[in-house]
Amino acid sequence: MAKRTSTDKFYRERFEAQRRLAERMATSMEVNEILERLREEARALVPQAMEACILLLDEEAPRYTRPLQCALYDRPINCQSCKRERMAVQKAIHRKKIVLVPHSQPIVRPDGTVVPIGPEIAIPVFLGEELLAVVSVVLRPEGRMTRKEFYFLKDLAESVGHVILRAKKHWEVTQEKIRISQVLSHLSPFVPLSVRSIVEKNPEMANMEKEKRAVTVLFLDLEDYTRLSASRPDIEVNRLVEELFSTFVDPI
Repeated sequence: MAKRTSTDKFYRERFEAQRRLAERMATSMEVNEILERLREEARALVPQAMEACILLLDEEAPRYTRPLQCALYDRPINCQSCKRERMAVQKAIHRKKIVLVPHSQPIVRPDGTVVPIGPEIAIPVFLGEELLAVVSVVLRPEGRMTRKEFYFLKDLAESVGHVILRAKKHWEVTQEKIRISQVLSHLSPFVPLSVRSIVEKNPEMANMEKEKRAVTVLFLDLEDYTRLSASRPDIEVNRLVEELFSTFVDPI
């Protein structure tokens, strides 16, 4: 009976940890904020951890992530260059399975300072068959990872894949919006409001492949345009030009 109670408590704690993680991730879509929250959650799951980080294996990761403050160093450092080449992480990547090193090599800072560490665990993160990241946790020299902490981290790693992918997609959409906004700002003096409206409503049309078509090119010479544009607001001038232009284009 006591064993069953202990088992029930263990699974209940795992469920609560997963629920807490889901709640924290639901309130943000920004990649760096999500990575920081994942690190904080990993540290909370393993009280003896000196540091925890999520190593993204995406080659584009440096474009949408920034260096984070690592407890093993005295200044912000990019985790990709810090822990990517460590033995535990490399084994996890190549073997595609969890690697736990009881006594790992110390951290050497750029100034030569040696920081001793304890056990080190590296957990690969998959989304389907694709390896997306590695959860890396370093314990204190006297630390020891318990069975419960091991499964807590394993559960966290299973959730990381979807969280990272969603955050990256959000970043890509944001970058595309910025790109379109910049293109529109450069072209706005030469593009009618109606055309801009079409692009804003259907941004994917801006990336459509070119097609060969027979067209009629109509040049419109609006007399005294310079004086008109200097004396009237851009919106009104564009509206007048579009109205005049459409009277010629519509019949065509």
